[in-house]
Amino acid sequence: LYQQEADKKGITLRFISGPKLPEVINTDPARLRQILVNLLSNAIKFTHEGTVTLEVSATDHSERDSSVQLQVVVTDTGIGIPLHLHERIFKPFSQADASSTRQYGGTGLGLAISQRLARALAGDITFTSQPGKGSSFVLSMRVPVVGGFKNVSGKRSDPRPDLFLRVLVAEDHPHNRELITRILTAHGIRPDLVDNGFDAVAAALAKPYDVIFMDVRMPGTDGLEATRQIRSRITGHRPPRIVAVTANAFDEEKRKCFEAGMDSIVLKPFVVAELLRELQIVSAPPV
Repeated sequence: LYQQEADKKGITLRFISGPKLPEVINTDPARLRQILVNLLSNAIKFTHEGTVTLEVSATDHSERDSSVQLQVVVTDTGIGIPLHLHERIFKPFSQADASSTRQYGGTGLGLAISQRLARALAGDITFTSQPGKGSSFVLSMRVPVVGGFKNVSGKRSDPRPDLFLRVLVAEDHPHNRELITRILTAHGIRPDLVDNGFDAVAAALAKPYDVIFMDVRMPGTDGLEATRQIRSRITGHRPPRIVAVTANAFDEEKRKCFEAGMDSIVLKPFVVAELLRELQIVSAPPV
């Protein structure tokens, strides 16, 4: 997901897999994915040169309850965080200093949400950092192991959607917009693209779409309001299937999406099978 961004900045993105990793763990995949996205995006954002490394290891194997202590470490050679600001780094909308806010943009709720998610998974996030030398964020969590520690190969089904589906993607972030476009075009679908809710409504009124992937958080008219307008203004036997696209895995966010009239939710970062499943639902013949 972040290789292209790292390449543009001229930094190396590495993945290190430790020995004796479990084949499958039992945890909340959306929350774990969200934590990794936040940690990696921050590491790349604040690194000018050098390396960003994601290292995964498992220790303290317990046969009694079939669990391990999973540790995920994201290390960078970036700008680092001054020691006197360490206690603020997990507070919502905090930033190391005003100059980095101007240069990089705020970290917003990313680290605060990451720590909250980690604790919801019965784990925690800690970090070490030195100004000018980089930072290292460590996610530690106890996880049940499913199926042991052997590498098991198997075939995965890849649903093929109807290649003639009409798809609209409403997403304000260019990186996410490019990613979802690549996924869809790789499977034979060329989507129409807009970057805000106002244009999403206009596009939906101008052309009958089968599926609309709607980013929830967009400037101006957000995805929730755009969905409400589409639902109130488009009538017919087959209205578009509107799929919420969000990085927020919390139940409150999901409730708002369904109340606005969305049919389903996919989480960022995108999982190919989940996107294709939404298309498959529409292209499947009626029962």
